[in-house]
Amino acid sequence: MNKNKCFDWLAVEEINTYGSLNCIFSDGKYLLCYHDKDRYNGFCFVQRKSPYGMVQLVDEDWEVNLTEEKTPDQEGYIVATKRLTKAEHWKDFKPGEFIVFTEGKIWYLNKRDIIV
Repeated sequence: MNKNKCFDWLAVEEINTYGSLNCIFSDGKYLLCYHDKDRYNGFCFVQRKSPYGMVQLVDEDWEVNLTEEKTPDQEGYIVATKRLTKAEHWKDFKPGEFIVFTEGKIWYLNKRDIIV
């Protein structure tokens, strides 16, 4: 899955030795996400793609029908410090994991070969 080796220099955990660090940043094309090596505050992601259905928010008694809000060609990922919806397949970042997303897809991984 490491399609682009130019991100390897960012995947080092050296900066994390100075304290806790979860970060999300973007250059407008890539969304770069890093999770703390000691799992500070949690970090997770979920893929959204067609066919959509109903999602229920964790903190609210509220549902959204994504089929009415999205078109079949829209897909991507949501990244958060905690799961935001029920009954979706949220995945936890691994300690020290660095993932790069672009155009609704995963472009780079440093702690796993594929997302299952």
